[in-house]
Amino acid sequence: MTEKILEGKRAIVTGASTGMGAAIALRYAAAGADIWAAGGRDAEGLKKTIEGCAAHGVKTDGKGYDFTVPKNAGECVREGAEFLGGLDILVNCAGAPRARPRAS
Repeated sequence: MTEKILEGKRAIVTGASTGMGAAIALRYAAAGADIWAAGGRDAEGLKKTIEGCAAHGVKTDGKGYDFTVPKNAGECVREGAEFLGGLDILVNCAGAPRARPRAS
């Protein structure tokens, strides 16, 4: 059984629809943290992460954001902190591949 070492903490986790971001969100929820999950590439994956977090009995929700648009980072933090009633932890796992010129 997971120790609730993050009980009462509020966390925003970006990149939470897949991979490391999803794993961190689920682990933090298992440790008792309330979670705002943010992910923009896989809506179904984000939904599964939110459902998985909720299964741990924590307050959780989230939204998809396109973090290649700079203003969306602020929107994510603003909306997440409002939903959670504050913010203790921010985990940034969002990423996008760099554009590279095509080889001729």
